[in-house]
Amino acid sequence: MVMLQDPEALSCLDHRNETVAYYCGDCERCVCVLCTLDSAQPGQPHHRHDIIDFNAAVARYLHCAPPKKQDTKLLPDNFAEY
Repeated sequence: MVMLQDPEALSCLDHRNETVAYYCGDCERCVCVLCTLDSAQPGQPHHRHDIIDFNAAVARYLHCAPPKKQDTKLLPDNFAEY
């Protein structure tokens, strides 16, 4: 189990009493359910933004993340020449 040193780290920046559960790809930050409801309203901060479930965002990030340092040992020594 992971213990957070700062529980407020899970609080939405726009709605402090809400816990983040989604990710706004346009803003590149976590958002709460109220932000997702606001996204349907013209003039709201996340209107028409790419908001996805937090787990999907993690999966997307892991798919795009650079290889771990130990994985780079598998690359050939002349990798930079490619």
